[in-house]
Amino acid sequence: MAFGSTRRGASGRGSPTFWPRWRRELKRIKPDLLLLTEASARDPYYFTEGFDAAYDWTDELGHAAWESVFTEPDCITRRLHDALLNGDTGYHPDALLFRFLNNNDTAERFITRYGEGLTRVATALLLTLPGIPCVYLGDEVGAQFSPYVDAGPITWDDDYNLLGYHKKLIALRKDLPSLHSREWEPIQVVPAESVYGYLRFTGESEEPVLVLLNWRDETVGAEVHLPGRFGGLRHAGRLLDALSGEQVMLKGGRSLRVPMPAYSARILTTEV
Repeated sequence: MAFGSTRRGASGRGSPTFWPRWRRELKRIKPDLLLLTEASARDPYYFTEGFDAAYDWTDELGHAAWESVFTEPDCITRRLHDALLNGDTGYHPDALLFRFLNNNDTAERFITRYGEGLTRVATALLLTLPGIPCVYLGDEVGAQFSPYVDAGPITWDDDYNLLGYHKKLIALRKDLPSLHSREWEPIQVVPAESVYGYLRFTGESEEPVLVLLNWRDETVGAEVHLPGRFGGLRHAGRLLDALSGEQVMLKGGRSLRVPMPAYSARILTTEV
């Protein structure tokens, strides 16, 4: 697989016929090519004109959709939900988002701004959402630097024990079919200001995956309301947290009650 990249400049989009012709010719040469544009996925133009994926920018290039999501703990869930759904606008049905916590345009590193605990939860978010996740240079060990400012070499010491954590999440994304599909659905979780949740599924016979993310530095009992078609999760009695290997006992009824340790992520399946 190869990547093509272009960045939309002040001069506009160019000839309206250029990109489809460009795509056809490149696909003729290399059919499995993936075309990534360094433009905002919020603009449907790029998906109608032949690109496969676009950056998770806001409407302004260089500003990540998650840029202000994590600045106020009480607002994380609401702001994240808005960013993931692009407000009331949504995304083009063929949109594939290139997501990231850090890249060369995001200045100081995520872990520098928000600390180790929130970095772990956000990393689980990145690697369990649909789209193309980017683990940028040094993210896997929590390297702290500012691109274009710090000219020295990257420090590869794994001081935060993040390397194994990344490897586990990447392996789960590969091994669980629901995590490498494009299907997902946000769900209602209480307390909403502490925990965000969503379902990943394939739309076929594969088991769905329930992802829960606790942004707080304290243990929370999350009450999870599942859509009716995912009743198998609700009636399972216990679920496997594929990330920790722990079997989580559930309190049933119309909703699930799931214990969430401080700054934790759970990737829950029925495969116990």
